[in-house]
Amino acid sequence: MILIRTRAIRFLMQEQGIKNQTRLAEILEMDRTRVNAILNNRIAGKLNLTTVDRICKVLECQPGDILERVPDPETKLL
Repeated sequence: MILIRTRAIRFLMQEQGIKNQTRLAEILEMDRTRVNAILNNRIAGKLNLTTVDRICKVLECQPGDILERVPDPETKLL
């Protein structure tokens, strides 16, 4: 499963001078509730690549800087 590295996003926000979620939402042109869900790893549904791309452009990072794959105990490989 893919998790959002929320600490990394918050660190990158600080580096870019983005002080809070509201400002990040404004820059991303996204609903603040959606940004809040992303920053708290509570995404209802999927996080699409367009959103990841927008976040990476604003934070000047790569997807691997803000996303992490962790083993899913329920998934069995053949």
